[in-house]
Amino acid sequence: MCYNFHMKKIVVLAFFIFFNLHAQIVKKIDFNQPSLLPLVPINKGEKISPSLIKQTIVNLYKTGLFYNVIVKTEEEKDGVIVKIEAIPAKYFGEIKTKGKIGIKKRRLKKFYSEFYPLGKVFRQEELENFVQKLKEKIKELGYPDVKIDYKITEKDNIVYPEIHIESGKPLIVASIKTNNKKLYKKFIKIKEKDIYNKELFLHGIKKLKFYLRKNHYLNSNIAFKEHIVNHNVYLEVNIDKGTKFEIKSKNLNIETDRIEGTCAFLKSGKINDSTIKLTEKNLYFQALKEGYCNPQIKVEINKKYLFCEIENPTKKKIEKIKIESDIPLKLTKKILNFNKLTKSDIYSELSEQLVKKGYLKPSIKFDYNEIDKTLIVKVYQGKRYKIGKITWNSDIPIPEKLKSMLIKENEIFVKEKIFNTLSILKSYLNGEGYFDPQVNIKIEKPSNEKIPVNIIINAGEKIFLKDIVILGSQKIKREHILKFASFKQGALICKSCMEDFKNRLEFTGLFNKVELNLVKQKDNQAVLLVKVKENRLYSFSYAIGINSDEGLRFTAKIKKRYLFNTFLTGTTIFRISSKRRQGYFTISGEKHFLSSVYFTLEDKDDYKFSRFGFSLSYRGDIFSRLRFVESIEFTKNNLTNVRVPFEEIEKELQPDYTIGFRSNLLYDRRNDILFPTKGYFIRANLFPAYSLTDDEFFFKANIKTGFYFKNLEFITNIGKIFTKNGYQVPIPQRFFTGGSTNLRISSFEKAGPQFSTGVSKGGHFLFVFSGEYKYHIKNIYYLSIFADIGNVWEDSSDFSFSSCIKDAGIGLTVKTPVGPIKIQLAHNLDKDTFPSNYKIVFSLGTTF
Repeated sequence: MCYNFHMKKIVVLAFFIFFNLHAQIVKKIDFNQPSLLPLVPINKGEKISPSLIKQTIVNLYKTGLFYNVIVKTEEEKDGVIVKIEAIPAKYFGEIKTKGKIGIKKRRLKKFYSEFYPLGKVFRQEELENFVQKLKEKIKELGYPDVKIDYKITEKDNIVYPEIHIESGKPLIVASIKTNNKKLYKKFIKIKEKDIYNKELFLHGIKKLKFYLRKNHYLNSNIAFKEHIVNHNVYLEVNIDKGTKFEIKSKNLNIETDRIEGTCAFLKSGKINDSTIKLTEKNLYFQALKEGYCNPQIKVEINKKYLFCEIENPTKKKIEKIKIESDIPLKLTKKILNFNKLTKSDIYSELSEQLVKKGYLKPSIKFDYNEIDKTLIVKVYQGKRYKIGKITWNSDIPIPEKLKSMLIKENEIFVKEKIFNTLSILKSYLNGEGYFDPQVNIKIEKPSNEKIPVNIIINAGEKIFLKDIVILGSQKIKREHILKFASFKQGALICKSCMEDFKNRLEFTGLFNKVELNLVKQKDNQAVLLVKVKENRLYSFSYAIGINSDEGLRFTAKIKKRYLFNTFLTGTTIFRISSKRRQGYFTISGEKHFLSSVYFTLEDKDDYKFSRFGFSLSYRGDIFSRLRFVESIEFTKNNLTNVRVPFEEIEKELQPDYTIGFRSNLLYDRRNDILFPTKGYFIRANLFPAYSLTDDEFFFKANIKTGFYFKNLEFITNIGKIFTKNGYQVPIPQRFFTGGSTNLRISSFEKAGPQFSTGVSKGGHFLFVFSGEYKYHIKNIYYLSIFADIGNVWEDSSDFSFSSCIKDAGIGLTVKTPVGPIKIQLAHNLDKDTFPSNYKIVFSLGTTF
């Protein structure tokens, strides 16, 4: 049995006579939602009218918060009492399913999550629409006689639908006839005596079509028929694979997979004139990217071959560019990289210069002189136009002083000046307080080398902001939200400043949804209705990585935004592996400031060192690619579980207290952080510090660089600790190296000076250089050849090439969404500096 729920959108109860209404004064307003009083245009001490009552109901109903709005009036001797009752809206609650469903519940839940409007304002028509979609879905899954009924229950303004499903007798596949059983079985997972799931059947046909296109079967066709008799389905599937073509190229030195990526007929599966022309166009631009100067592409079909031919395969280094033009034109330094120069780059840059000078229809042609390797650019600038008669169509007067700043008659016609005029006019009208001014500039047809211009202005109205009402914000205070507004109560408001307000709120990351509506009232006044949906104030993320040195690495990050309802962010990070445990708790400010408490525990086999500290930092950007963090740090370092002879480590057995000022700078121009193929980065870490325990100053500097050239990469890491009078800094402050990411023949941080027990004690000077060449085998697989050289020394004076650890090897890298999987074999090139011969290095994933 279906329970019908009728929602009344607007109910007005008015128990007074119309002609008396205008003479009555509002004595009091009773409203069960006092926070929304600004949306009510009825004011105490003013006359009441039916239009004001109607506007009240419309304003409140537009908020979407109410199921019903009732307005009543009570007459008294000295005025009228207006009573407004807003009945809260109902919302969709969780759905329950009963009956003989016939399909798996997980499929049903997936459908519910996609189409059921959980949490939205309840609408009867939306529920009925959902039930109809559900019925069609179950029919597609093989139950044509399905019957669905529903009833609803309400609790605390939440509507809980209960869906009752009777699936009925299913459709059974009685027989399947096909001319290609092998392809049918491979892609279409519907067999005889199965329930006829049409969704699964069509999905299989789609996969089969994709397979044929991928394997160059063109003009293929798959047709099917279904005959239904007494819940039995008789299927006929005719598979026409079409013709298989092989792609060959002439004079075109481009990888086959790149050529295939440009072929439009491979994506559509059809060969016709339009797909061939589109393929030629795509290949033309691909050839330009590869460095061909003036390619002429032709695609031909010959039985089972597709020939992609370039008729003018000029791919030589250009040593000179000659521009033949009647007016002076220059190319920028950015474009003058001759090895990668393309005709399209030159065309776009010169065209832009000509348009700025008033030549609207330039023509540019190219030629190449093979003798002196010169690219000849012939420029025909065409006509130069001037601005003709300017016609003003405006509903408000425009000051002459402002007009003098805009376009003028007989000036050179430049589109940039037209856009500038448009921007100045809009800024002027917004500044004058017009809410949504419309400015259009129409360009007429040229006449006598002059272009008439028609400027049309519709200024609209001025609106004063009566109040701001915020809905949906529970944890974030009203005053914090209003900080992002550039306007105040009582001021003029414009559409652009509302959009700025919305953008600022969305940019905070506080809100999942922001909606702004202006509710107009009388006397050009309006209330701004701000509806927000808050994001969760906390988040949790984790990452797992494995490498052969540290074993399993686990990182967890817990982040809570806007701690204590202020613009602060709290972040907790843990990094755990067999060799290292680290934890960070950071509170960062709205923009630049952050404060951190951190600890580290590292296991060096014969000793462990722990570090505990806190820092106060300022972070920012000098420009787009250069980031910096400046920090004041206080650290306590301590050694535990020491199994090194006492005389070798006597000084280190007492805790060390250090205070310092750390500067981190990063300049990053890599095209990708996980898999860079182009660009470079420079990271500098400078740390002047003072040991409170030893009463000594030291300065620790570390610079790491990386350069990437397609398949080739070079990484360099140099560090130096400057001290006076031979001072040995505490072990936790020294440099360590070795492991799966540098000096791969070495074990985890075991390179460099050692105690008598064979455990590394770190050093004051670090140098590591790694080079790697990656060869793309197929898809996500790369074969690499690498070499490492470097070490850690007690001091820079001990550095020498002969004392460097040297290794080389090969490796296999597989790209995955969680980071690279690497298997590498390192071979020791110098047994005098490190005893191992070979080492297998394995790593999976990455951690943050």
